[in-house]
Amino acid sequence: MTTADIERMNERFAKLHLGVGKFAITLHHFTGPDVGDPHDHPYPFTTTILAGGYVEEVWRRGKDGWSSRLVHREVGSSHRVGASSIHRIVALPQGECVTSVVWHAEGARRREPRFYRLRRGVMQSRRWDEPRFRKMPPRP
Repeated sequence: MTTADIERMNERFAKLHLGVGKFAITLHHFTGPDVGDPHDHPYPFTTTILAGGYVEEVWRRGKDGWSSRLVHREVGSSHRVGASSIHRIVALPQGECVTSVVWHAEGARRREPRFYRLRRGVMQSRRWDEPRFRKMPPRP
């Protein structure tokens, strides 16, 4: 069975959700960078840049604390995004971008997506449905 639904996230970002057999495929259409804080996702996925391209800020926690780097994603490139990967789109060099997203949800445990803020060297997070940010626990 095939299904299709459009979800408008905000004035700069819309999703077309396609259900094709056991696969969940989503097309993302961006007309501006992410507004707000970096985020993660409920499931891992693979994305392919179909048109445009984007610059992504990717965060990671290392031995010396949190750091971010900018990654340029170009048309035709694909990459896997882990569910706990913290990122956001910060620029659209061509003004808009279309990506395909294939979710790797089958057999994966769903996570509650979160938003993140780095304040004075301390990473804070909140679930997507919570109003307040809280300090993240230190790395074990």
